[in-house]
This record gives sequence, structure tokens and C-alpha cells, in this order.
Amino acid sequence: MTDKAIPYKLRELRREWKLSQDEVASRAGVSRQTIFSIETGSSEPSLALARKLAFVFDCALEELFAEILHDIPTIIPIGLHNHNSTRKEVTPMDRSLLPWTPVSDLLDLHREIDRFFEDSQSTTKTVPLAALNVKDEGKVFVVDVSIPGFTDEDIDIEAGTDFVTIKGEKKVDDAKDKQTYLRKEFGYSAFERTVGLPNHIQTDSVEAEIKHGTLHITLPKVAPTPPKVTKVSVKK
Repeated sequence: MTDKAIPYKLRELRREWKLSQDEVASRAGVSRQTIFSIETGSSEPSLALARKLAFVFDCALEELFAEILHDIPTIIPIGLHNHNSTRKEVTPMDRSLLPWTPVSDLLDLHREIDRFFEDSQSTTKTVPLAALNVKDEGKVFVVDVSIPGFTDEDIDIEAGTDFVTIKGEKKVDDAKDKQTYLRKEFGYSAFERTVGLPNHIQTDSVEAEIKHGTLHITLPKVAPTPPKVTKVSVKK
């Protein structure tokens, strides 16, 4: 397995996006030490964290883990072969009896990518956090963003001449939370989506509201200006 593949790719993407380790950790919902450990090669990401990192950098899983996934099929867990036999096909039951190793989650990741390409004809697709729809309704564009759990105080919208950027950041203040939890999955979440538009918009007339977990943004188009025609006389 290529030990340097993941650290190099993660650092390369982070620098390309001009993000610090703290910023990547914040967006992925983990500690900076976790990102540091991955970049230094002292630990490998779990399947769940791999998905988050791919989402943070808006890239496919196979792009982020191409090198390590290329090597995974050559791994033969100890105990699956002996000197007098060839490699044994691993069944689900065989694997369930194997001890966990750092590559266990990445083996699952590899299988999941295979299933994705096998099911490429399926109409069911995985959507990212803050999935959105963009509609052209004639005089206006309407952008609908799914943001369950976010309030107007968590949302920041910026409209340009031909684009709109939606940012969301929801924090849980653990310092003020005195409850005793048996299990806690609520935590920090953030997203940023930018939508390019085919026409200029009236940025000072953009409206937004949140209803039933969906952010509705209405962006009026700039009325087209008729071309100016000037009659030119010919000198005599």
C-alpha cells in the first residue's frame, strides 16, 4: 500500500483550496489533530470521514483515494491461504470473522465505489448537504435549497450580477449544554453552494425566506435593453 498517497493528495487539495487544517477539520466535523494525523500518514481515514473529505473538496472518492484503492485488491488477510493452496475467495461470512484492520473501512469504500458504477443506470442518486433546485420562471430565477435544522441566523446569502452564493453554519455550543447524553449525533455542520446564472440579476431586489426546512430565493432578472440604433447619413 502506498503510505504517502493519501497525505500527499489531502495536502495538495487543501493548498489548492487555500484552506488551513483547522478549516478542513471544521468542515468535516473532526478535530484538527485528525487532519494532521492523516496528512502525516500516522492514521488513515474511516469510510465516513473519507466521504466527508470528498464532499469538502467537491471531488469523487476515487479521486481522493486513487492510489490506495489501486493497491487494495492485492491485500490478502492473514489466514485466508496456506502453502498448499491458492488464494481463497473471501465471502461475507469469512470477512465478518476477521479482526478489524486500518484498511477494513477502505475495503468497504472500494466495494462501494464498485457498486456505484454497477448501478450507474439507476435513477436514484446521492445528494449532498444543502441540495438545491434552480428554476427559470421567466422574469425571475428561483433557487430552492434544502436546509433542515437551519434558521435564518445560520444562513448568509450573497448575490452577484450573475450568481448567488449560499452559506450555512450551524454550531452546537457544548460549553452551554449541560444535558447528560447517552448518545449525541447533533453537532457542527456547514455548507457553501454557489449557483451561476445565465442572465444578470437585480441584486438589490433579491428576496429570501425559509419555509418547512427549505430556503427559497427569488432573483429578478435584469430587463433586456433594446439595442440602440442610430441612423447614419451619407455625405454628398
